[in-house]
Amino acid sequence: MASFNVSLEDSSPLISYAPVGAWTDSPENDPLVQSYSASSFHTTSVPSATATITFNGTGIWVFGAQRPDYGSYTLAIDGQTTSNGDANAQTPTFRQALAGASNLPMGTHTAVVTNTGSGTGLDIDNIIFETEIGSSGQTVSNQTIDDAAPQITYSDTDWSANTGETYIDNTLHFTQNGGATASITFSGEAVAIYGTVSPDHSDFSVAIDGNTATSSAGGGGMARVLHAQTLLYFANGLGPGEHNLVLTADPEQSGQSDTGTFMDLDAMTVYSATGSAGDSGDSQKQPATNDPSSASAQGGLSSKTVAIIAGVASGVFILLAVAIGLFFTWRRHVRRKRSRMPLQSPGSPELPMQRPTPAMVEAGFGNAGNVTRPFPTPILPSTQPLARYGSTSGQSIRSSGSRESYAGSERSVQSYGSGSLLLDPPPKGRIPRKPPPTARGAGGSGSVRLSDYNEVSAVLLLSDSEQPELNDTLQAAPVRPLRPPDLQLSLVPL
Repeated sequence: MASFNVSLEDSSPLISYAPVGAWTDSPENDPLVQSYSASSFHTTSVPSATATITFNGTGIWVFGAQRPDYGSYTLAIDGQTTSNGDANAQTPTFRQALAGASNLPMGTHTAVVTNTGSGTGLDIDNIIFETEIGSSGQTVSNQTIDDAAPQITYSDTDWSANTGETYIDNTLHFTQNGGATASITFSGEAVAIYGTVSPDHSDFSVAIDGNTATSSAGGGGMARVLHAQTLLYFANGLGPGEHNLVLTADPEQSGQSDTGTFMDLDAMTVYSATGSAGDSGDSQKQPATNDPSSASAQGGLSSKTVAIIAGVASGVFILLAVAIGLFFTWRRHVRRKRSRMPLQSPGSPELPMQRPTPAMVEAGFGNAGNVTRPFPTPILPSTQPLARYGSTSGQSIRSSGSRESYAGSERSVQSYGSGSLLLDPPPKGRIPRKPPPTARGAGGSGSVRLSDYNEVSAVLLLSDSEQPELNDTLQAAPVRPLRPPDLQLSLVPL
């Protein structure tokens, strides 16, 4: 069903205070009266004093103040105590929810607030109860009909109009004639009637579709001052369709004029259930009053709204936490993947040399074994002079440096100290030389060409055990680039 809230002030005749004289309406000597809703409250310090309300709905909440001289109290619903509280506080606080009950089965319930303190005080500021109309999935709409609206028909010459800022829409109809009536036909499922409550106001009766109820606009003798915009009457469960309402002033003095007691009408509010049954929609819950403080009290009690907001906030927080976790997991995965990639050595700017030649062995290139390193060792030029034997005959090299061999993509490096011998120098007197060539050309017999000496023939004097190692070295040495063409020079005798 569609549910909504109805708010009523402490001065409403729907609340019955007992025993007579135990409760005081808004004490005139209390400087804090302006802190209460509508600047009105009922208070008692009498033990076991009660405030009773009968309502047709599913929940109820009682509001009051907490003050230094206040004490304990209870709330009972249909004879069962549902709340025990204490209104004592060192610092006065106002418009506090003292007690309440919800999730009651829809129907008529009686709520009783009892002062259980001994010599301590308790007050009632206002009460909100929850009720329902229509079917599940429908929403509640309301229409306020002012006392000056043409829909309301007043009995002839019995009513007068008044204006003032304290009235709804600044207008009010009142009468002093017993039996004066105001009637209206409306379409809705619940109705509320608003007027004023004062010690000089009379009783009245309300008849809806022939069903009559009587109440007191004098607050049952519990009103000390005039209270405007007060809920005088409420009925629900009327069912859809049109209904006839007749309000009668002071029915016991019907036909009498100027009875000395007043009856007035400020406005009516009609509630209807809209939308198809079963459609989704939130129930509109609003108090039948224009008092903003009551609306604030109602908003603070909307547990469904609080639950929805909390759920959405929790969901957003969880999604944000999951997103952050996934981001850091992805970053960790990328870093691990990068750390597993092999470290690639920079390519050598030199051409690979695959096969050695005897001349390359002379230059210091050879197979240094299978020693591997991640980066190539630069080949530094020898700082030692070449050992010369004879004039342009032949030479052997003894140097300090490194030899490299290439096997696939790996480079093997082996260093040789300055004391290592690549080629032993031939002993003196045992270096065979080419006989000088005969003179050719116009140069005569004395001409000699240096090209005849461009190749040095050296006899390597090695032992049998050293010869295989030398052969292995020669076979694994890298290929050396081709030599440039020979330079042909001729010596002309002077």
